[in-house]
Amino acid sequence: MTLLWTQVGCDGGDGSDPADPAPDFTLTDTNADSPSYGQARSLAEAQGRVIVLQFIFHSRGICVSQFAILEQMLQQWRADGYDPEDVEVWTVARSGDEGSIDSFASGSTSSCFLDGASVFSAYDAAKDDVFIIDREGRIRHRFDSGEDSLSNSAQREKVDGWVRALL
Repeated sequence: MTLLWTQVGCDGGDGSDPADPAPDFTLTDTNADSPSYGQARSLAEAQGRVIVLQFIFHSRGICVSQFAILEQMLQQWRADGYDPEDVEVWTVARSGDEGSIDSFASGSTSSCFLDGASVFSAYDAAKDDVFIIDREGRIRHRFDSGEDSLSNSAQREKVDGWVRALL
């Protein structure tokens, strides 16, 4: 298994400008259990919050398990006293996954979105990519989880540290 971790900004080493602006998008939340279900959400309107932006394909078990782990991490951040206005997990799935969002997101408060490919393209995202976006709307971290990386405690701790440093 190969894991590729890229830290954007500081010493990302990928030629990117420190803390590149995250591409803005507006999509409708399709998770029936989310407080913003049915509402159009835009990244620009989320400034002031840390956003953990996950790209998934529902048919990949790894993506679904990663979604569950990120939801657990979100609940822990909230249990540790961070307000829901401080940090959110947003998941973008490919169009065609409509029926599956209800099954894997059941009970989750995370916002879930369907995208025909425009947001995937704007982020140059592949399956399993996760971006950590700071309160000013800048990409601070990106990782390609490859094979189920968040099930590894060292990777979870790294992501947890990245998010907590921005809160």
